[in-house]
Amino acid sequence: MKRLLALGLLGLAATTAAADPLTDLLAANRGFACYDRVYDAAHLAKNPNQRTRTIRLLLTDDPAIGGTTMRVSIRGRDGDRHIVAGCEWNEAPHLDVLGKPYIDTYKAGAGLVCHAAASSDGASAEEGGDFVAELRSADRIVLHLPDGIAAWPSYDTRPEAGFFDFGVDDRVFRVDRTADRLCAEMAERLPSAGDIWGPATDDEAPAVPAMPARP
Repeated sequence: MKRLLALGLLGLAATTAAADPLTDLLAANRGFACYDRVYDAAHLAKNPNQRTRTIRLLLTDDPAIGGTTMRVSIRGRDGDRHIVAGCEWNEAPHLDVLGKPYIDTYKAGAGLVCHAAASSDGASAEEGGDFVAELRSADRIVLHLPDGIAAWPSYDTRPEAGFFDFGVDDRVFRVDRTADRLCAEMAERLPSAGDIWGPATDDEAPAVPAMPARP
């Protein structure tokens, strides 16, 4: 069996919230929620050091890990970055086991704590890095990245992920709800966290639903 994802063992505070808006969000949308943002010329002119041009984020229910897969695709001046992570709801997602913040930009309360994959088969000895997300509402998420995270430069996830640095202007992203069809390619071409860390055979893993056909 593949190594299971265990966020409580990744050096993060294991303080799962009783109320879980993430589960409610996905249950109301058949297990999927797609978000994106396209930065216009005016925004980029005011933030000349920002390299990110577009960002798209997909949340999917992932029974194989007992949590949620987050896929993030970032397109910027220096190329594309594709992140795959396993996430769960947590009362203090930005705190480590000592109660100290490891994401200094996060000031909200409960939110998503996520662990990025460093390989598509879960076999890499490298850690992909941890990050958090604030679920402001069903229609808006604020993503908080560290200064470096594991990601792939294309949809080809056969090689191990590279470790990419993010500047101070490319660490916090507000994304808004959009049509699920815009995330269909991400769902098809990037593995889920369950594919990476879940049970090795299909008969061991619960079925993960297919992307619903939505306008």
